[in-house]
Amino acid sequence: MLGRRKSKAPTAIERRHMDRIAQMGCDDRFWSKVDKRGHDDCWPWLSTKAPRGYGQFWLDGRYKPATHIALALHGNPQPPEAPFALHSCDNPPCVNPMHLRWGTPQENMDDRKRRGRANSCVGASHGRAKLREDVVRLIRLDTRPQKDIASSYGIGQSAVSRIKAGKSWGHSR
Repeated sequence: MLGRRKSKAPTAIERRHMDRIAQMGCDDRFWSKVDKRGHDDCWPWLSTKAPRGYGQFWLDGRYKPATHIALALHGNPQPPEAPFALHSCDNPPCVNPMHLRWGTPQENMDDRKRRGRANSCVGASHGRAKLREDVVRLIRLDTRPQKDIASSYGIGQSAVSRIKAGKSWGHSR
């Protein structure tokens, strides 16, 4: 994984590239991979998809998000502050430009949470959790020294500190 960016947001060079897509004559090739339905209906991507169902379009030697291409082809170039294509329809394969808009990373996270796709592996439902919600409440109320509390529950003193400070298990207040 050497040389790979951690961020999925496109670089300035990639954004300029996306703006040029409409001028490259890939319109016909792109739209041939879409099941265009009614104006207000979802237009599912019929070709290669990423693991979560989002369309991928091969361009310039690599896959690009089909949603980004659809917006660019529709005359909606990507603004630098909004690297994500957000769906109003909540349908990952949809590339209907009427269902898409550019959004910021925060808008993307808010949208994800609003639609119930945020990380649900918190607290006791997390696979590596050692505690339950009721035990966390007891730890918060316990007035003994943190190392004694930690020893009682088989966790480290730093875990007790984070619980009491609200830095972990904050959702269970």
